[in-house]
Amino acid sequence: MKDNRRITVLLAVISLFVILVTAAFAEDAAEAFEWPNVEFTPEFINLTKLKDTDSRRQAKGGPDEGYIDVGAFKPYKVNVATGWFVEGDYVLTDIDYPTVGRRCVYFPTRWFDSVRGVEKVTFNGISGEIGYDVTPYYGPGYEYDRFVLENKETMITGGTSIEVLTEKDDWLFIEWFCPQGAVRLWVPADAVTAD
Repeated sequence: MKDNRRITVLLAVISLFVILVTAAFAEDAAEAFEWPNVEFTPEFINLTKLKDTDSRRQAKGGPDEGYIDVGAFKPYKVNVATGWFVEGDYVLTDIDYPTVGRRCVYFPTRWFDSVRGVEKVTFNGISGEIGYDVTPYYGPGYEYDRFVLENKETMITGGTSIEVLTEKDDWLFIEWFCPQGAVRLWVPADAVTAD
């Protein structure tokens, strides 16, 4: 009977050891994965060239005409414009706009007096999947506006395939194909798993 208890205790200890080792390896594997990290330094960009116009300027959800429209803005109402990086003929611009708030959107570089000093980047994305329903944002943080389609807050459902372009402050810059087309937005890093 003592031998049976010893075997039971020994089996319990071995099972616990296997569980702990498996959990440790799984945690290390999750922490070891690194998303792409493209370094850039935001730079103030001058809107003087546009301030004399009352017409709205269409922002894009990515660095060319193939991306969806994400709002039209009157340049004289933009409080601050910071260029994050240039891709092709577009600059990702962090703007503060009185009627909508703060957004990172793409504008053609020709609309600015100069984008000199704003770094040029190229992304080599990694395929990923949204792990749970998540609200995308226009920038890497909750201080940015939530993404809205057709005047409704939009969520990306768990299981949706996306491309991860870069990481910044525990947020991922992703490319997603929403019902209207391609758009680049930000989601918390913990919402995405690698494919």
